[in-house]
Amino acid sequence: MQVRWTLASSHGLIFFYILLHPDCTIKEIAKSLCLTRRTVWGIIGHLRNTSAEQKRPLIKIRKSGRTHHYQVDERFAALSITDLAKEMQTTYVSSK
Repeated sequence: MQVRWTLASSHGLIFFYILLHPDCTIKEIAKSLCLTRRTVWGIIGHLRNTSAEQKRPLIKIRKSGRTHHYQVDERFAALSITDLAKEMQTTYVSSK
């Protein structure tokens, strides 16, 4: 089953939080975004499964004891931001 998500969703919000706060934990993400830890854990699972299907790591995980620290792969983040900027420019120009 393929999970579809957009940047204007909890998935996108968590993706950008991890991008801006590398080495963050689920507890930190949940507290900052007013989401439950279980919700954040599930969304990170979706993001990881999406990247596994594409054979490209989206979220890197570093384990420290029982704690997982998350970071967005820089190559993917740069491509996503560029694509997002192009999409926003196209939408903005076409809506005028």
